[in-house]
Amino acid sequence: MKDPFVVLSDPPQPENANVPLVAATLGIQAFDARGKLGYGLPEPWVVTENEAEARDKAAKLAAANVRCVALRASELASVPEAAEAKEFQLADEGFGWRSAAGDGDLLWTEITAAVFYRVTTAKKGRPSIAARANAERTKRAADGLRRMARWSLRGGGLMGLAAFRSLNASANDLSLAAATPKPSVQFDECLELAGSTPEGPLRVLLRRGGLNYEGLGPAKQGSAQLNWSTLQKVLAEKVPGLVVDRRAEKLTPRPALVGGVGIPKLVADAEEPVKGALTDPHELLACLVFKQKGIVVA
Repeated sequence: MKDPFVVLSDPPQPENANVPLVAATLGIQAFDARGKLGYGLPEPWVVTENEAEARDKAAKLAAANVRCVALRASELASVPEAAEAKEFQLADEGFGWRSAAGDGDLLWTEITAAVFYRVTTAKKGRPSIAARANAERTKRAADGLRRMARWSLRGGGLMGLAAFRSLNASANDLSLAAATPKPSVQFDECLELAGSTPEGPLRVLLRRGGLNYEGLGPAKQGSAQLNWSTLQKVLAEKVPGLVVDRRAEKLTPRPALVGGVGIPKLVADAEEPVKGALTDPHELLACLVFKQKGIVVA
């Protein structure tokens, strides 16, 4: 589908949602419907090329006391692409930044929406000297077990065969443990700000681990975490009425399925902005929040 109509959940859902009606509308079991209702991030529940079908299902879900939004996927993609700031500047009148795409700025009065989320990445780290030594010891132990397994076969009979299988399986387990690197899990926090200017809407991504904090001036401290907290305090003071959407602050996104099919497969023929908006849970959240605030390219 190149530009499907979608029905997106918009949690949190009320406790009095009609589970049987939700299940019937989506064609799923009540157990699965409860799982969808309890999930804390927006996700596609209906993806179709038929607008009437999408509108009808959205109306039935609304009748079941479900918070949801029906729209074309391209409407989500009309939210401007985020510029990832590498440097920033705090001025009396607003917030400026420098990204790979160039410079940008928003007046404090122009910032009307914000989304906070946490990302997790797994990287294969280079093993330490101790880890390499342990892998060598494990490999030698596995080789020793294999020799014992071969010797056990010399005894013959069922006992010899059973011992061979047991020892050989243990050796394989040790070999796998020695050969499998343990990835390191890294966490980062992101804050997106968006607003409308006379020249058009703007959206900037601030990543805790990817910022140069010289823009804090005398308030700059010795660690990224302290500087990140200081920056958030400054933003809260400068834009006191700003409500930050924190639904993804502590929730790990999950893959979304519609009719048992993954979203990437359903929108494989779509343009990249549409794919990104529907397949990346954090991008979907930001696009939905900013779309609801009217921060879209005309």
